[in-house]
Amino acid sequence: MPNKKKTAVPIFDNTLTVKYYPTLEHLHSNEEPIDLKIKEIEEKFAIRRNLENFEWTNNPYLTDDNESNEFHIFSNYSNYSNEGKINLDHLAICFIDESIGYAVVANSDIPEGAWILFNGVTKSIKKTDSEDPIIPHNCYISFPKNGLDSNDYYINAENTGGFSSLILASVPSEIIENIDDGSIPKDEINNLASSNFNATSIYINNIPQTLLTTNRKINKGELLVADYGKSFFLQFSTSFIALKKNGSRASDVINKRVNEYLQKYILNRNISNLPENDVTSQIIK
Repeated sequence: MPNKKKTAVPIFDNTLTVKYYPTLEHLHSNEEPIDLKIKEIEEKFAIRRNLENFEWTNNPYLTDDNESNEFHIFSNYSNYSNEGKINLDHLAICFIDESIGYAVVANSDIPEGAWILFNGVTKSIKKTDSEDPIIPHNCYISFPKNGLDSNDYYINAENTGGFSSLILASVPSEIIENIDDGSIPKDEINNLASSNFNATSIYINNIPQTLLTTNRKINKGELLVADYGKSFFLQFSTSFIALKKNGSRASDVINKRVNEYLQKYILNRNISNLPENDVTSQIIK
């Protein structure tokens, strides 16, 4: 089957460089980030992911039967105006470590209510196919909810992606409440990277996308983390890494308890009972 046409949705202007912190130490120092050319960023991602090529973009791509050059964005989501999108100059990439990989940090203050779209290449999975479709199982995919047609969709950011697909997952407040039995120092609990983004599904030309919106003001130097819903953790057993607000790892005790809770959730899950607004995502590393 020939490759289908890939159409970029022109939301953000293309940039020539990306601000980059090679280490957490660099981020926490008074030094300015390095300005890397887009080609240099693409080479870093291609090497880390063992790809021939990687394309850096902050705009989503639509495929399949989308032939229109007109895009009806945020239908029924009038609160998300064009003026509310995040200023990409206020974002930077930081390499956390070999296990976690890259993350996004605020290089300037970001106001509450600013938005960005999880981006990659959106593809449909037709339920009428005679054979079950093969979906790549990796950590670069978001599955937005869809209720407008008979197809399911997934967004693959393995070979194509940008800032939004690097926003890591926070530990949900429900889990924090369950692991906080009073024996963990309060400052450790309070220093966990709490969600500063919420994820929800929206539509572009009736095709579902994952919208990430800041739920509070994000201060310069903060790690960008999102609440992707409990279904995000179905991909983990005992391997999720909880982070502090500065991007470093939370204590061994916290990580042990978080993963014990997740293991119980996974073993006792009932997919049909997941909340309707849950956005199942596997986020890029």
